[in-house]
Amino acid sequence: MFREFVNKIKEQVRILRVDSIRLRAKEYPSFSPSNLSVIVAPHPDDEVFGCCGLMQRLIALGKRVELIIMTGGGKSHAGCCDIDENELIRQRRQLTIRAAKEYGLSQEYIHFLDYPDGGVLESDSQTKKLSNLLQKLVDGQDDVSVFYPHKNGEGWSDHVTTSNIVSHLFDRVSSSLFLKTSWKHPC
Repeated sequence: MFREFVNKIKEQVRILRVDSIRLRAKEYPSFSPSNLSVIVAPHPDDEVFGCCGLMQRLIALGKRVELIIMTGGGKSHAGCCDIDENELIRQRRQLTIRAAKEYGLSQEYIHFLDYPDGGVLESDSQTKKLSNLLQKLVDGQDDVSVFYPHKNGEGWSDHVTTSNIVSHLFDRVSSSLFLKTSWKHPC
């Protein structure tokens, strides 16, 4: 009897959560998808947590999606596991590629920049690789949306720095600029 009561409570909580998400979704203005969307994720897996549903919808609509992963995420298990950092980076890269295949993104649209995890800096030498790639991707495009972590999101240094860099770089490009407000309100 107690278990039935707990299950009913859990079901009511689930319904409230779903209703809450639906109500919040109505607060956001609808957007018309661009022909090209660039997703910039600080670490492998951030794109899934932040924009997976969006990427699925864009791909289903036949829109071009380019995914940029800033770091290899090699420090994600520092201090907890006995795994080589290079092996972890290799595994996370493969997981990113496998996950992308599941939501419909081909490997040719995934770009790994290999900045050091925890070491993305706002310096010209660091941003040059990203700047060159972005220029190549958006060259000749007049309809571009960019999704990246909000600088006041999680507070992780790579997230904040990625936000600042991408925002700065796209100030110079005519594109509709969207903030990926990550985790609080996924795309």
